[in-house]
Amino acid sequence: ALPQVSVHETQPSVFRKMLQFLYAGAVEIEAEMAPELLALADQYMLPGLKMLCGFALRRSISVETVIRIYQSADRFDCPGSELKEQCLAFVLGNYQDVVRHPCWEELTRSPHLLVEITRALAMRPRDGLGVSPHASGSAGRKRARDP
Repeated sequence: ALPQVSVHETQPSVFRKMLQFLYAGAVEIEAEMAPELLALADQYMLPGLKMLCGFALRRSISVETVIRIYQSADRFDCPGSELKEQCLAFVLGNYQDVVRHPCWEELTRSPHLLVEITRALAMRPRDGLGVSPHASGSAGRKRARDP
């Protein structure tokens, strides 16, 4: 009997996809598998596979997926791929919808990403969110000092 190797860090289908890449040099990557495959490619130091995962993830950015992709890009993505920056731009451009989606709560596990989003929002023009900073009337306004 042939010896068996147990791999516990990923699903068998994801590991098979990595093996296909190793043998063929290219694979078709489904968006659902891309975050886990990106982590595996990072673990096994396969920059070509990481790049392919980044392409698959970039095509699948949506309100439902952007937070998970943003977290994966932050943790595993290749420098210079701009996947993380594209996710941030998507969040900023679709802020109201992303914040209302249940996936937003996943950012509690990545507080540094919440800080990045908050800083990026603060650097945008005031009308960038479509919300006036003083929409609630005079509450929270500072009084002007006397000269």
